[in-house]
Amino acid sequence: MERAEEYFANRLHADAWNVASDDDKRRALAQARIILDSVVVFSDAAFLLNDDGTRGDYVEQIYFCVYEQALYLLKIDPTEYPELLTLGVSVGGGATLDKTFVAPLLSPVAVRLLGRLGSVVVNDERRGSIVSKSFDY
Repeated sequence: MERAEEYFANRLHADAWNVASDDDKRRALAQARIILDSVVVFSDAAFLLNDDGTRGDYVEQIYFCVYEQALYLLKIDPTEYPELLTLGVSVGGGATLDKTFVAPLLSPVAVRLLGRLGSVVVNDERRGSIVSKSFDY
């Protein structure tokens, strides 16, 4: 968590991290890592190599993605449906509400930081379709 603290010491708009308890920070980092590991296929460039040529630790940029995902989780619960949907309202003011209003699973900042180091393999924002979407943008 020390590396995350160093990262957020220089990050603008990190209030959700700064006010979180140490337990919440640890949980956010753990959940961020689980989410990224489960929906991203990392390229070989995302890892440092061990002496024997096997994948070692993540490169620093991947940790930045984890930190940004953790901050996102401290701000937003992407598993929570909008309040009106949980109340059973499906139409309001002529507009149909849809579960696509649920927050994206991945932090947009983490996605941008990932760059060419990985690809999303599951896009649950489009009703569970499996896609291979590069982070190149």
